[in-house]
Amino acid sequence: MADRDTGSRLIAIVVAGQIIVTAAILGILFWTSRPDAAGPAEELLSPDSYFRSTAPPSEPTFRANTGRTGFYDSRAIREIGEVDTRLSAMSVSTAPVMADGIMYLCRGGNNLTAIEMLTGRELWQHKLLEWQASVPAVAGNTIYFGGESFFALDAKTGAEKWRFDAVSQGERGFVNAPVVVSDAVYVTLKGSLYALDALTGAKRWEYTIDGYGIETTAPAYSNGTLFFGAGSNNNGSGTQAIHAIDPATGREKWRYDLTGVVSSPPVAADGVVYFAATEASRTGGGDPRYPSQLKITSSLRALDALTGGELWLSETDRSILFPPAVAGGLLFFGDSQDLVHGQDSWGTLHALDAGTGKEVWKIDSIDTVSAPSIAEDWLYVSAAIPDPTASGVTGELGALLAIDARTGQQKWQYVFKQRYEIPAPIFYQDVMYVVPGGLLAFH
Repeated sequence: MADRDTGSRLIAIVVAGQIIVTAAILGILFWTSRPDAAGPAEELLSPDSYFRSTAPPSEPTFRANTGRTGFYDSRAIREIGEVDTRLSAMSVSTAPVMADGIMYLCRGGNNLTAIEMLTGRELWQHKLLEWQASVPAVAGNTIYFGGESFFALDAKTGAEKWRFDAVSQGERGFVNAPVVVSDAVYVTLKGSLYALDALTGAKRWEYTIDGYGIETTAPAYSNGTLFFGAGSNNNGSGTQAIHAIDPATGREKWRYDLTGVVSSPPVAADGVVYFAATEASRTGGGDPRYPSQLKITSSLRALDALTGGELWLSETDRSILFPPAVAGGLLFFGDSQDLVHGQDSWGTLHALDAGTGKEVWKIDSIDTVSAPSIAEDWLYVSAAIPDPTASGVTGELGALLAIDARTGQQKWQYVFKQRYEIPAPIFYQDVMYVVPGGLLAFH
C-alpha cells in the first residue's frame, strides 16, 4: 500500500512538472506572438534568423498562401539531382496546385485535370467551354477555380458541387486565382470582387468599381483584410488603385490611387502590402531614326496594410510583369528587358530591404519570365539569360536559376529546351515543380 502511494505521488509530481513546463512554454509563445509585446519580438528578424525559423504553412493556392508571398515551407533544392520529366510533354497552361497527393492543373488552355502524383494517372477532367481555367485553390474536399463561370468541384471525383455566373452583370470569364478564407471564397471579375459562400456558392456581397474597361487582379488576404488592384488599362497607362476590403461586409477600408497598370496581385505580409505598377508612354526622341520612343516607368511600392499609407517607393525604367516574393525581411522581384533605341537591353533581378525599399543586391543580364519563389533561404526564378555560344547580342537561353537569397550568389541553373513565360516554381513535399510548357519535377 505504501509502495502504491509512493508511486502515485511520483506520478503526480511528474504530471505537475509537465504542466508547469508546458504552461511556461505556452506563456513564452503567447508573449512573443503578442503584437504589443515589447523587446526583440517587435524588431524585424534578420534574413538569416527568418530563413532558419519555421516557415509559415503553404496552402494549395496561388503563390503559396493567401498573402501571395511566394514563400513555401519546403526544403530547398540545393543541387540538381533527379529531374522527373514524365509529364514534360503535357501542354500545361497554369501553375498546378497540390493537395492530398493529387495535382490539379489546366491542360490545353481549358481542361482542368486531376492527376495522381504517385502514379501519374489521370483521375478526372473538367473541360471548360470557352475560357482558360484560372489557377485553382483547394480547401478541404473542394477545388475552386474560374472559367466561363466560377466552379466548385469535388476534389476527388471532379463532380460539380455548384457554379456561380455573373451573366446578369454583363461579364463572363473568371480568369484570376481565387482565395479561400474560412467559409468564404473570394474572386474577381473585371470591375468586381465577389464573396461567395464556400459551401453553396451563394453570393454574400459584391464590391464593384464603376467605369468602362476596368481590369482587376487576383485578391490577396492577410490579417482580416482583402487586397486587390483594379482600374482602367489603356495600352499600359491609366488610373488604378489598390483596394483594401473588409471580407465580412464588402466595405472599403481604404484605397490607394496611382497612375499606371497593376497587372499582378498585391502581396501581403507582416502588416505591409507590396505591389508593382508599370506605366508606358511614347515620347519624341532626339534620334531621327527613332522619332517616337516607348518610355517605361515601373515602381515597387509598400503600403501600410492598416491605413494604406505609403511606406516606400522604388522605381525602375523596365517593366515589372510579375508579383514579388517576400521572406526574411527581403523582397525579390525582376524587371524585364524593353526595346530601347532599337536594341534589346537585359533586365535585372533585385533584392530590396522589405522595410525600407533599399537595394540589398542585384543580378544584371537576367530577364525574368516568372515570379520568384522561395524555399528556406534559396530563391528560384525562371529567366532568359545570355547564351554564351551565340554570336549575336540577342542570343539567349531559357533557364531555371537557383540563387542564395541572402547574398544574390547563383548556385546552379537548369536550361530549358525553349524560352517560355511560365508560372513561378512551386513546392510540394520538398519537390519543386516548374512548367516550361510541360511539367518538370526537381527532387
